[in-house]
Amino acid sequence: MLDYHEASLAEAGLTAIVVGDVQGAFDSPLLRRALSNLLGNATQYAREGSIVQVGFKTIGEDRVLITVTNCGDTIDPEILPHFFDRFFRADPARSHGQSNHGLGLAIVGAIARMHHGKPVAWSECGVTSVGVEIRAQ
Repeated sequence: MLDYHEASLAEAGLTAIVVGDVQGAFDSPLLRRALSNLLGNATQYAREGSIVQVGFKTIGEDRVLITVTNCGDTIDPEILPHFFDRFFRADPARSHGQSNHGLGLAIVGAIARMHHGKPVAWSECGVTSVGVEIRAQ
């Protein structure tokens, strides 16, 4: 997955790392789509020269957490619950001239629910993590 985003990460002056590993029965094409959307979003909003981290973590016996974390602007906590709404833009002024349609994170949320999970997002002190918590089986 990182190979697909290698050029855009390099163009943005970003380095990507993968932390952790999980096992489970997933719909691989859907999870690849979710990860691609998350990486694209992180690449777009990460501070130049920073690291984008793709994290995989087992939670309990049957859940996994998959996140993409980037350094950039801290997102207002009141906005975070709307991140996964269709056509939502945290700051419409920042998207001027971009061809995105505000569907990427909505698709991530839908994929999380298809895996009996939920989308997750948190942001503080300039570090934002967005991802999915899903069932592993």
